[in-house]
Amino acid sequence: MRRNQDIAIIIPAYNAAATIQETLSSIQTQTDLRRVSAVYLADDASADDTVEAARSCWTSGVPLVISANTRNRGERATVNDLVGALPDSVNWFLILHADDTAKPDWIAVMAGEADNADSKVISITAS
Repeated sequence: MRRNQDIAIIIPAYNAAATIQETLSSIQTQTDLRRVSAVYLADDASADDTVEAARSCWTSGVPLVISANTRNRGERATVNDLVGALPDSVNWFLILHADDTAKPDWIAVMAGEADNADSKVISITAS
């Protein structure tokens, strides 16, 4: 059964002002963006304009939720905190680093795999 907006995208970022706009642009052009409830930028106390750069390029109707640490805590702690705060309606989350770009059908492919996964599956990966 196809679900609606049950996927969140998490983007861990640290001093990513130079790359975050390309990363976010690749998300905004996804073929199946309607499946995404929100995109979460997990900023780990960047010393550059990462957050401002992200806000300035986001034009999608999907919410961009920014979580910014006041001090650098490391990627794992930052992502773990964000995952722990996701709404209960999120069944799956996808992690895309702030210096990566997603192929145009990334969400569609991952959502299809999630929809067809056995209930015992807890992780799906792609490269």
